[in-house]
Parts: sequence; structure tokens; C-alpha cells
Amino acid sequence: MARIRSIKPDFFFDEETATLHPDAQLLLIGLSTLADRDGRLENRPVRIKAALFPYRDVDVEARLSDLEGAGAVIRYEANGKRCLALVHWSRDQKPHPKETSFDLPDPPEKSREVSRQDSDTSRRVPVVVGCGSGSGSGCGSSSPAPAAAVSDGVDDLPDATDDAVEEASQPALFAAPAKPKGPPPEALREVWNRVAPPAGCQRWEAMSKPRERAARLALEACPDLARWEAWLTHELARPFNRGENPSGWRADVDWLLRAKTRDMVADFNPSASVVAGKTASGHDVPRLGPNPVTVSRPTPSGDLPRL
Repeated sequence: MARIRSIKPDFFFDEETATLHPDAQLLLIGLSTLADRDGRLENRPVRIKAALFPYRDVDVEARLSDLEGAGAVIRYEANGKRCLALVHWSRDQKPHPKETSFDLPDPPEKSREVSRQDSDTSRRVPVVVGCGSGSGSGCGSSSPAPAAAVSDGVDDLPDATDDAVEEASQPALFAAPAKPKGPPPEALREVWNRVAPPAGCQRWEAMSKPRERAARLALEACPDLARWEAWLTHELARPFNRGENPSGWRADVDWLLRAKTRDMVADFNPSASVVAGKTASGHDVPRLGPNPVTVSRPTPSGDLPRL
């Protein structure tokens, strides 16, 4: 399934791809919509043409060769699969963390992306010899420095990357504070297994990767395990969630790990006045619902009292 991607304005100024055939440039943009979160897809030109050029006769194989020659893509075979990887993927795209991967093997040699800025900063910085010292010639003097002085000091010229290394070695004064991590996913599974089986729901046995990821997101949104237990005890006290409904649906682990559930737990109010029972840990379980509202009735004269 194709995915929404972004195109940076720098794409149209890239000297490697701006001089290619227009179909090759369009193919590169289209490949980003077909690639997974790692910037990889299967190298199947016939399928790629059907997905990106359904109404035009485009030689996808030739255009892929153009992109490979320009260093924009890598075509390789691994584990019996023909694969294709976009070289500048991490620079150009920021996929959603929940996006799935095609589980394709890594390229045999990952290309190291070097932008023009990186290559420019790796060059030597010219140094004016004798500026403000020596025979009295100042910075505005146009007299060249002696050849011997320049040749003898070539190895001593400062590298432009020295400043970057020095900055990296210094501690960041305004670094953003680290985001506090929630409890481990196992903690949410323990809460479920403590509350759900007595209510007639299945135990949470397997901790798969998708469930682990969803549980971690849930606990980052609401790390209070007592709140999770109170909300879960309240919800599983409802007959509908225990399977007493026409469809026979019953609350399960996937229901617990929904994004909507995280919002419900975050909005849960443990300080409600009406208590419905106790959790497995002995905490009070508040009953959800609107607070009772006193409705004013008409007086004998027919007028409502002013509040």
C-alpha cells in the first residue's frame, strides 16, 4: 500500500537527480511512496510500473539504472529476494513510528550519505599568514606570504571540523530534558491478569512485539498503574464488556491497547464521589457518569427561582 511522503524543496536543486530524465525524477518520488519505513521495497519493475505509471509506457528498468548511477538507489539481492533501497531515505523522510516494515534484508553495504555541506566543511580553511604580525604588513596587505612559510605550515593548518569536534565535546547547556519513561509493558499485563480473568476474560499470555509497542505507548500516555486498574475494574464490571450482549463480544487485550482506551484512562476521574466497589489491590473504584444535577421545578406562581 502506498503511503504519504514529503518532498523537500532541495529535491529540485539536487545536482545528482535534477539532470536526470523527468521520468527518473518522478520515479524517485514515487518509490518513496512504495517504500516501507526503512526506505526499502522489492525490486520488481513490472509491479512498480503498474503502481506508479498505469497510463504511460515508461521503461522503469532503464530509469532505475539512471537512479542507481546517480547514487539515489541501491539494487541488491539478499536471502533470495531482489530488493531496492533509497539511499537518502533517513535524510528526506520521517516515517510514522507505528508504520509497519516489509522485513526486507539490509543492503550489503550501507551507503554513507555525505551532503554538499559536509563535503564543503571537510575542506581545509585557508589561513592568512602574517596577518598583523611579522614585518608589519597588516590584514589589508596584498603582499603574498613567503612560499616557504606556507609549505612548512601545511600540516599545521586548522581543519574546519576541529570546531565541530570541540563543540561536540562540550556539554549542552540548553539540552531538552529527557522525557520520563513509563512503567515496563509487563506491568500493564500484570494489571490485566489481576483484574480480567476474575471477570471472565482471557489471560494475557503472549507479549508480542505489536502488543509490547502498544503497551509502552499506553503507559507513556498514562503511567499511573493504579488508575489503569481502577478504570479496568470499573469497565469489566459492566455486563456488556463481560460478553453479556447480543453479539457475544467480550473485552480482550487488543481492546485494552487501543488508542481510544488510552484517552479514556487519561480522562478517568478517580476522585468521583460515588464508589462502586474495590479493585483487586483494594483501591476504591469510582463509578463514571455525570454528577447528579438538581432540576428546578416551577413554583406555585409558575416562576422558576433564580440561581
